[in-house]
Amino acid sequence: MKLIKLSLQIGKYIILCFLFFILVLIFLIWKDTWNPYSHNIETYFIPTFSKHSLDWGHTFKKELSLPMRWSSLIDINNDWIDEIFLWGWAWQSDQFFRYQDWKFLDVSSKYTLAKWPSENTLAAASADVDWNGYSDLIVSRDDSVIIYHNNNWVFRWKIIDSWLNSSTSPLWITLWDIDRDGDLDMYIAWYIKRELMNGLTNFSEWYWWTSVLLINDGIWNFENKTEDFWLLYTHNTFQWVFVDLNNDSWLDLVVAHDTWEPRIYKNREWKSFELKTNPFTNKFSYPMGIALWDYDNDGFTDIMFSNIWSTLPKALVKWDLPNTDNLELGWFLLKNNWDFNFEDTSQETAIQDYEFSWWAVFADMNNDAKEDLIVAENYVDLSFQKLFKLPWRFLLQRDDGIFVATGKQSWASNKHYWITPLISDFNRDGVLDLVWVNIAGPSYAFINNNNVTRNYIQISLEENPKNIGSKIVLTLASWETLTQDYIIWEWLAGDQSSVIHFWLWEVKQVSSLDIMYTNWETVSLKNPEINTTLKL
Repeated sequence: MKLIKLSLQIGKYIILCFLFFILVLIFLIWKDTWNPYSHNIETYFIPTFSKHSLDWGHTFKKELSLPMRWSSLIDINNDWIDEIFLWGWAWQSDQFFRYQDWKFLDVSSKYTLAKWPSENTLAAASADVDWNGYSDLIVSRDDSVIIYHNNNWVFRWKIIDSWLNSSTSPLWITLWDIDRDGDLDMYIAWYIKRELMNGLTNFSEWYWWTSVLLINDGIWNFENKTEDFWLLYTHNTFQWVFVDLNNDSWLDLVVAHDTWEPRIYKNREWKSFELKTNPFTNKFSYPMGIALWDYDNDGFTDIMFSNIWSTLPKALVKWDLPNTDNLELGWFLLKNNWDFNFEDTSQETAIQDYEFSWWAVFADMNNDAKEDLIVAENYVDLSFQKLFKLPWRFLLQRDDGIFVATGKQSWASNKHYWITPLISDFNRDGVLDLVWVNIAGPSYAFINNNNVTRNYIQISLEENPKNIGSKIVLTLASWETLTQDYIIWEWLAGDQSSVIHFWLWEVKQVSSLDIMYTNWETVSLKNPEINTTLKL
């Protein structure tokens, strides 16, 4: 009898300990949704938005594909208003939406894209590949890469040889005129197919496949030049972005590998790419997304990498690492001090300690000439995020460089499985609007209410090989300069607008606008008119 009572007593304590563990775990999951910072910003600077549903629900089926969803902004008819392209998985059609008559209309029937019903659409990017003045759509699917040529709003498709293989998915396509010969070259980031994955936290250097740099011969035949330019490696890759980091007109390279170090390469004038060190070289992380912009207005492009930080403890995500000494899970913000000298400023700008994130974008959402940061969150494959969804992060930059979360005050709530933000001025009122692209449900657009009228200049550039990769510099009457790179597919899961936005706050005069192309040519415009969109 005593033995039975003792066993019951021990069983009771075991159950109580188990319940206590569960309560602690639930508390930690809930705590992960809190704001880790207490910074504030004046209400005057906080924009508000009106919510619009894109009436097409995305269905998530984990057995069919990776937990991703791609999208693109493409100005199909050259009216300076972007259409939204949302891709569908197997047995779902791809969709187009247009902002018209104060709402977003499904116009998919007007722009049908040929697609096998059982295919997953994986990546999408827009560019004028044939120099006819209309943006075309480049789409990767399970077993092919397809160009949909836009001929006066009618899409005609062509399958191109893209070095596909049966073990990986072409997760991301980047198009640039890398060799300056007038046509677009292609980079394909490979990611292991869902059914062959060996864990989500695998830091093995040889996991899984080599991404490829493909050079266009002018008629869309491609030669693999990856090894020739010292870019041969084997690991899952989320994203590559080409951008001029040292202002020498040659496009350098920023790479986000899943479960590896963030990498930065210098373009040695098209002889090779040289791997440069950065504050996180030889440190392991989860750098899934890349956001590029001169956030501090010093003339040099800075780099933000997303990461998983507090959502999962290091002990659970270190996988085969012997310890966690070189495991960095916070968000990264690399301030560019020129000549590939980068400084991590994530702590002083108050972004380091935020939670699990996907893809991010820098954009001036309140028209104060300082770049803000919008970051996607929530992972559809993490069961505990079904219980407490992360709040996503809408971060406004203050005068002192601190980023402050103002999502609730901006009325732009989106507690869904969000994969990427899209940014554009859909209603042409001079302020930026926002689209949350969601997995496993509908996506939402948020039109900026333009609380306070401020000055701006917009530049509309064709998405052709000459323009892509150029730098646009605005010189104010005070001789202060604002710089942007013409990067239209910077964000992994979303191809952005071809309209460049410069927000000027109360500035009323601009001295000059300069576009510096990658071939050293410069176009200058003196005293451009403010509060207009310039077609160049």
